[in-house]
Amino acid sequence: MPDLKTVAPVEHFSLMTPGSKPGPCQLEVVAPYDGKLIATTDTADEPVVEQAVGTAYSLYRNRDAWLSGPRRIDILRKAASL
Repeated sequence: MPDLKTVAPVEHFSLMTPGSKPGPCQLEVVAPYDGKLIATTDTADEPVVEQAVGTAYSLYRNRDAWLSGPRRIDILRKAASL
């Protein structure tokens, strides 16, 4: 019987910064237990990182757009029940 870990497709994680393009290479993510490849991810250069940090900071500062405490609790409870 084949080992399912070696047959399963490797998941790829792209950059999630709006408008960003992946860097020239990808990183491989390996399991520390056995060294098997479990995922790949795009790399980002300094401008992409600066954009991501700037976006995160501006979202953090706009507290009017935050979900209310009770709404966040609701979401966490629903997630915990899954």
